Amino acid sequence: LHPRVRRQRQMCIRDSCIVRRLDDDTYEVEDCSKNGVYVEGAYLGKGNKVQAETGNRVWLCDESQEFRLG
Repeated sequence: LHPRVRRQRQMCIRDSCIVRRLDDDTYEVEDCSKNGVYVEGAYLGKGNKVQAETGNRVWLCDESQEFRLG
């Protein structure tokens, strides 16, 4: 299953990452995890943020825990 992040302003996912929807309909993904968060396969690292687009894949730890933005 690949749950999708709905159009909420901010969502915290299992103490692993924070996803914020920005005014231009892009997203900011912040890594709060101990085991890593990946956006489109790129490792973020705890405390780091990246801007992402609708449809981008976000992994918590590995590909088995994937969701798509949008």
